[in-house]
Formats: sequence, C-alpha cells, structure tokens
Amino acid sequence: MRAGISLPYLSDLERGKVANPSLDVLLRLSEALAVPLTDLVDGGSGAAGPHPDPGQRPPRRKDPLDRFLRRPGIAAELAEEARRSGRSGREVRADWERTLGAIEHRGRRLDSPDDWERLYRALKESFGEP
Repeated sequence: MRAGISLPYLSDLERGKVANPSLDVLLRLSEALAVPLTDLVDGGSGAAGPHPDPGQRPPRRKDPLDRFLRRPGIAAELAEEARRSGRSGREVRADWERTLGAIEHRGRRLDSPDDWERLYRALKESFGEP
C-alpha cells in the first residue's frame, strides 16, 4: 500500500474499529489518497470536532465533482471501464476523482456537474478512451 499501512489496519480504520489513528497515519493516508488532511479528520466539512458517529464513515461531500461522478450515466461508464480494465469500480472512480479533483485554474475549481462532464469527456477523448 502506498501509505505504508497494513491492509488489516486500514480495514479496521475504515470500519471504525480504530477510533483515533495517529497524525502520522493520517498524513500518510492523506498523501497516498491525494486528499487534504481535513477530509480525513472531519469529512471535508471544515468543521472542527469529531464526526457525530465515529463508527460510521463521514458523509461524502456533495460538491459538483461528486454529483457528476454519481450521475447514473457516468456511474455506468465507470463500471464499464472497470469491467474492461479488470479493476474494481471503486478503483476506477477513485482514479477519476483524483485526476479531475486535482485540476484547478488560478485557484478556481469547476463549479457545476456539467462543467466536470465536459472536462471528463475531453480527457477521455484526448487519451483515446471510448
């Protein structure tokens, strides 16, 4: 694993069996997943303090990129890409989320699911993907 964390530990962390991972673990996960540390400690809400139910995963952000990736047609395309590539749907979605999520211009990110779809389609076409 890129973060240098054992799979059993990661599994326990995801299922809430590990309540307070160390800052070192959180930093390594943040770097490996290419997400801000705040997304790991407060679900990306920007609010301080613990998640209301530590045994549950924090809710996903409902930002425009997330809404785009949840569109039924896009979810079906990602599932088909996963089938063709032999990877899991989660891996394919995470790859696109990382790729698209890293894109900003002059400190701005796209602010609508339609904008994200145009960018997604342009990237797929540029890389010659169906």
